Amino acid sequence: YQLNWFSDAKRIFDSVYEETPCDVLYRASLLWIDGDQDEAITLCERYWESDWAHKSPSFQLSLGLIKLSALRSRSDYRECEQFFDRLVATSAYQNIPEYGQLLRAADVALTTRDPLPYLLKSIEFFAGRGLSSLEAQARLSASVHLGERGQLSLSLEQLENAEQACKDLIIGRYLVLNNQAVIALLSRRFDDNTLEALRYALAGVTDRFDRLIILINLLIVSYNRAEDEAASYYAGLVRDIAESGDPEEHNIRRIAYFNLAVYYESVGDAAASRVMREKAKSFPLDYDTAYWSHRFYATPVEAPADRFRAQFSYDPPFLSFWHIEIDSHRLRF
Repeated sequence: YQLNWFSDAKRIFDSVYEETPCDVLYRASLLWIDGDQDEAITLCERYWESDWAHKSPSFQLSLGLIKLSALRSRSDYRECEQFFDRLVATSAYQNIPEYGQLLRAADVALTTRDPLPYLLKSIEFFAGRGLSSLEAQARLSASVHLGERGQLSLSLEQLENAEQACKDLIIGRYLVLNNQAVIALLSRRFDDNTLEALRYALAGVTDRFDRLIILINLLIVSYNRAEDEAASYYAGLVRDIAESGDPEEHNIRRIAYFNLAVYYESVGDAAASRVMREKAKSFPLDYDTAYWSHRFYATPVEAPADRFRAQFSYDPPFLSFWHIEIDSHRLRF
């Protein structure tokens, strides 16, 4: 689980499962990661009012964090945001370590409001408690939102701080490398360092969702370097994954199809570009609504972040930590 080898973790875990607080959380988290969002949510709700939940705010909030992630992965954006607000307002959670993870989960949960204030509070929360690996995760998320606003120097500063703090995180390196490359792409740098960072990131990725994002960025850098064979190869991989319907979360599939449309247009394949653009437009505009409305229908953009991103023909996606840290030592009671 800590290595992000989730399919192996789930196979082994199914054979050793016992009904303990930790095992319930691991099972719910692995169900969510494996794409079984409904079952993950059902399991979280089953134990929400259990004796364990009443005895341990840490256990209950951990259930809530997994449910939040599953709701987002299921594209239930409105319910996810409402549930986040409910959790944040619960005073019993506000002095336990999991509360910092909840603040960081604003990155996942908030689709109509700015998550950055919560992310900055999360950094302060973890830094004040000496929780360096969790601080790194929060800094990585803050870097994403600063980068998407065009505040690239501040984004890079948070990313560098995250890199220092996440030296002990096994999966942290490929996330940092991808995001360094995205900052380069948003600076219109398609040099060897950008390409190398993404190749190293791809070599270290262990999650199918993250792999798709890195492949999208490799597609962007390859066709902008006029490396036609590589670009065609990455386009095929991105298209195969997007059309498989996995991951379920439709915003990342919209980003995949959009970037494929831009790629096919760049190589003169207008028919394929139209098909990909129509696929990108087929998803509900329930996330990043103003930005995607501008991309597809040329509606005006007002938010500075939307204006910044819209100036590029491509849309390079950042990565952040989504999985839930489960503290087995705190859940023995």
